[in-house]
Amino acid sequence: MFQKKLAFFVLLYLFSCSILKEVVKKPTVSFKNVDIKDISFSDLTAEFNFTLSNPNPVSMSINGYDYSFIISKREFLKGREDEKIHITANGKSGLSIPVTINYVELFKLVTSMSGRDSIPYTFKGNIRLASPFEGMKIPLATKGWLPVLKIPSFDFETLKVKNLTLSGVEFVFSVKLNNPNSFGISFTEIDYGFKVEGHSIANGLIQREIFISKKGSNILDIPISVNFLEIVSGVRDIFLKEKVNGSFKGRAKIKTRWKTVELNFEKLGSIKINK
Repeated sequence: MFQKKLAFFVLLYLFSCSILKEVVKKPTVSFKNVDIKDISFSDLTAEFNFTLSNPNPVSMSINGYDYSFIISKREFLKGREDEKIHITANGKSGLSIPVTINYVELFKLVTSMSGRDSIPYTFKGNIRLASPFEGMKIPLATKGWLPVLKIPSFDFETLKVKNLTLSGVEFVFSVKLNNPNSFGISFTEIDYGFKVEGHSIANGLIQREIFISKKGSNILDIPISVNFLEIVSGVRDIFLKEKVNGSFKGRAKIKTRWKTVELNFEKLGSIKINK
């Protein structure tokens, strides 16, 4: 008798589920936006945000989702998550899917993307509904562009001597800061060391905002005063030359529209001396 009752309830449950699947309307998914959660010169983490809408008078739940991140018709990333989300009757709920992109790995897979200012992508997948709607999937898809954060560069301009005596020298060291990105950035801090012909001439910390427009540049003038008595002999003769070999090395903080990133830099090269 028990087995007959159990079989009856199982059949009733299956019948109810089948009826529900026929009368229930499939929830819809709409793309909301994409947020840049983290960015550096090596990678980027983006969060794709969707809105789930339930048009039915009964609540529903999802078991999870799977997705593919496609660049230039190639699947660069894919994933599957078992994340339970409840959607109230005639209600809405949010779904956020994070994706991390390593630029080096991307450019190895799709060489045509190397050097680009931004990355065109296609993001698609499926949302899996929970019981009693198991087997029902909701497709999701969106297309767009993600930024690439490129490393700024430094160019030596001039070393302009203001005053040269037997005991010391005052000069202005000028460096051009170059922004290769398709958006503006700001240097907010530069902790540097400056050497000339292998001799340490100055160390300093610049804490002011230096804005550089997209694909633009800006000149940084650094006034420096050197007491020859505090460094090795023979340095004075360096400032009598027309050109010297210089080294500008340190750490910079760079503000982007998303976050402030740090850059370790070193620029070596010839510097023209103006007197």
